[in-house]
Amino acid sequence: FYAVVNRTVLNPMARASGVHASALKWELVGAQLVGLAMMRYVLEVEPAASASIDELVRQFAPAIRATLRGS
Repeated sequence: FYAVVNRTVLNPMARASGVHASALKWELVGAQLVGLAMMRYVLEVEPAASASIDELVRQFAPAIRATLRGS
């Protein structure tokens, strides 16, 4: 599973973003995104399940940025 996530999600995301961050930071971002996906699509926890994509991005992007910029 780890190799599939790296190959299909994290590596393309890192390349497309142009953000140079360690593998650990990208893996932490992946963990955040998997957690959000679980809450939204598998467990269907509200309000995440019915929030618009724009709202999720607005709320979640600062956490992703902080993870990638953190020292």
